[in-house]
Amino acid sequence: MIFISWIIGLLVASLSFRTPFAYRCKPESHLCIITSKGFSISFYLRIFIFLIPVIIIICLYGIVLWYTTRFNRIHPENISIIRTKRHIKVFRNILIILTVLIIGSVPYSISIIVNSIT
Repeated sequence: MIFISWIIGLLVASLSFRTPFAYRCKPESHLCIITSKGFSISFYLRIFIFLIPVIIIICLYGIVLWYTTRFNRIHPENISIIRTKRHIKVFRNILIILTVLIIGSVPYSISIIVNSIT
């Protein structure tokens, strides 16, 4: 499932480079930035490229978290410290991955939008 999420994210992201109005390379700035011509389309495309993979990843990791905690319900009298620590570790790793993804993507998105406005 995680592999499918990455494939979908890559396909959606690659579409932004295939559209002629989304990103253009400005020779004077040496950056590929959103042009003012197609700002609204580029803005929606950027939101789509960022939000859809984040939502898919949150759903998939939610399923993983649900699956790991589901086994505790089979034998409720057998709750052990080891299982609880394992669930906390899984949840912590999921939060770290999502935090890195969001913290890494949000500043880039903001800078692209601000750069295209100014």
